[in-house]
Amino acid sequence: MILMFQCEESDSTSPTISIISPLDSSLVLDTVSVVILAEDNVAVVRVEIFLDESLLDVLDSLPWTFEWITTEYADDQEHQLYGIAYDEAGNVGVSDTLSLTIISPPQPIASLTPSALVFGSLSNELSLVVMNDGSDTLDWSLSKTSSWIEINPISGSTVSEADTVIISVIRDELEIGDYAGEVEFDSEFGSQTIPVTMTVSATPVLWVSEQNLEFPPNVTEIPFNIMNTGNGNLQWFISSDENWLHLEPNDGETETETDVVLALVNRGNLVEGTYQGQLHLNSNGGEAEISVTMQVEHTSSGEPNSVDLISDPSGASIYIDGTNVNMVTPATITSLTARTHQIRLFLPGYNEYIAHIVHQTDQSHLIDVVLEEPGFPLPIVSISNPGEGAQFADNIITISGSITLQDSSGEMLPYIGEHAILSINNYDQDISVADGSFLQAVSITSGENTLQVRANSPEGNTGLSELITCVGTFPAPDIEVTLAWNTPTSDLDLHLWTPLGEHCFYGNMNTSEGFLDIDDVEGYGPETFTAESAILGAYVLMVNSWTLDRDEFADANIQMRLNGSPITVFGPHSFLISDQNGNNPEAWWEVVTFYPNAEPSGIQQPPLSEQLKRKILSDMQKLPAKN
Repeated sequence: MILMFQCEESDSTSPTISIISPLDSSLVLDTVSVVILAEDNVAVVRVEIFLDESLLDVLDSLPWTFEWITTEYADDQEHQLYGIAYDEAGNVGVSDTLSLTIISPPQPIASLTPSALVFGSLSNELSLVVMNDGSDTLDWSLSKTSSWIEINPISGSTVSEADTVIISVIRDELEIGDYAGEVEFDSEFGSQTIPVTMTVSATPVLWVSEQNLEFPPNVTEIPFNIMNTGNGNLQWFISSDENWLHLEPNDGETETETDVVLALVNRGNLVEGTYQGQLHLNSNGGEAEISVTMQVEHTSSGEPNSVDLISDPSGASIYIDGTNVNMVTPATITSLTARTHQIRLFLPGYNEYIAHIVHQTDQSHLIDVVLEEPGFPLPIVSISNPGEGAQFADNIITISGSITLQDSSGEMLPYIGEHAILSINNYDQDISVADGSFLQAVSITSGENTLQVRANSPEGNTGLSELITCVGTFPAPDIEVTLAWNTPTSDLDLHLWTPLGEHCFYGNMNTSEGFLDIDDVEGYGPETFTAESAILGAYVLMVNSWTLDRDEFADANIQMRLNGSPITVFGPHSFLISDQNGNNPEAWWEVVTFYPNAEPSGIQQPPLSEQLKRKILSDMQKLPAKN
């Protein structure tokens, strides 16, 4: 008898396992599908998934997939993910370990400026700027903790723009003392608290911006401010003990507004030397004294109808009536209009020097100054929007920010000035400041632009913001013409005629190849005409003084860029009259006739056709009314 036995072959082959999704070193968020490839020579019966050595799940059948909910874990943490496969014989296979980082989904991020609202005893209204530094839409609301606080608006939605909220305080019927409250900012993505402080004073309190006035040679007027930092009606009167020293006005009254007084000197037939005087201020809110020093000189190195400008150190930019004349000290300015002019010299790192001269035809002036370094209180200027490196697809952008005063101890005080200087690509323009905040629409060029804001304290200390670089991503147009001016209630208008005879201005803001962006009806511009693709022929550019309103004059300048070339500046041009019907030639400035698609400059361009001349003259005399 022969017995035969057959031995069953044992399974000693381990399964293979790999994680095919997600990939190693991935950033993951929300719910992640973990996809596993597991194989065996016989069969895989179970797959276990581990996260940081802890069992996440057990899979006992195909498909080997698992939905991992990452929101249960903290963001910005790295985790180790791997799997283990088992076959029927108990053989084990282990996958490679993946390193994965959990991130939060993109969401809005609220940014509020300033971080605290300090009204003191003077301010009644401050601005709170809401911005979204994240993505998507930020829906927000504001509430208050005290009845004396008012908010407008109380809610909004912010994507990429800066939304300005006006926060007001109501002092009526409040007792004397210091008050503290809060403005609560709330959104789905977080809340913030803005402290609010205010002081209620008992009686009118006299505050004067200057204690000393110094008149260098050829400076004949210096403004200073009178304010009421208390409650009620402040009645004031100013007198002088010198017949060469005068005030305009010499009396007034104020509750919350700022009264501006001009101190004027008349050198007449005075001999050379230094003169001392005193201004006496009396009011129902206190008394004050202002010392006045005046220099009299009768020599000038300038030519007739000129101003010689010298500074130590040299290299200061020169501004005549608010316009950068693209010159630095030392320099001589000629052909000034016969009237009062403002002269400004500015060199970064030094206080801005401001002087006023009363100029007559064939008269000469000498301004020789030592520039001083800033002291305290020092304006602290911050640009909140745009941020460094911001990109814009449109040439009109909004710049916003805040200004406060820092004293020698580091304490922050409210900034009470109403103006600041915005420098765009080294060209300056005035901007309005309200309760320490500014918000201004400006025009930028294609490519890289630089933005910087500076402000002066009542003591003359100059503060300078950081230099912001932003980029216009739009193509450089064939024509870009920007008008700006320097007086706050004037309305100047840009007028441009195309080779086809089309008249682009406030009454017709679009032509077949270009457009005017806005009609700024009150101070300082800019108004910009842009043509992406210019046609062949002559373009005629003019500026009209529609109204000077409460201003005695307005000085305009034009910045022009053709075919992406460097900026060309025209002006300043002084307007002394208004003209709302176009008939007065003195209300028009014939800036330039230009040919953007001309042949090389050596070839003379054809004169304007008689037909186009008649069309321009007719358009100038038929200006439509404004609302």
